[in-house]
Amino acid sequence: MKEVLENLHQICSTLNDKFNGKLLDYEKLDDFLEDIRDDWDSSFEQLKCGLQILESQAGSIESSRNSAYTKGILEIFWGLRRLEVLLDDADNLLVALNKKLMYESGEISEEEFLDDEILNVKYLDEDNDSD
Repeated sequence: MKEVLENLHQICSTLNDKFNGKLLDYEKLDDFLEDIRDDWDSSFEQLKCGLQILESQAGSIESSRNSAYTKGILEIFWGLRRLEVLLDDADNLLVALNKKLMYESGEISEEEFLDDEILNVKYLDEDNDSD
């Protein structure tokens, strides 16, 4: 999976170069690759370690108060969360690339490009005040 994400970086870099660096900030591309290289293996190992702890201690676990259970489950959670962050970074990179490509190629307007799809909602009290 790490190699797949490194390949994703390469494809994004190639497309970005083709569009003269207009699609993505080169620093964000470099940060993405650095994060994958620095964090993927240790995050995956943390997940595996937690699974190994639970697997080796499964027969003795009676409740969540068991220290092996607690250590194993926390290692699993932390490993998964760290992997989730890296995958979310990949998703954000692709969304940004796709949106900018669509804008640069004229498929979407500037208004559509600038729309972050976050609704800005104000709650009004009885006097129609937004405080």
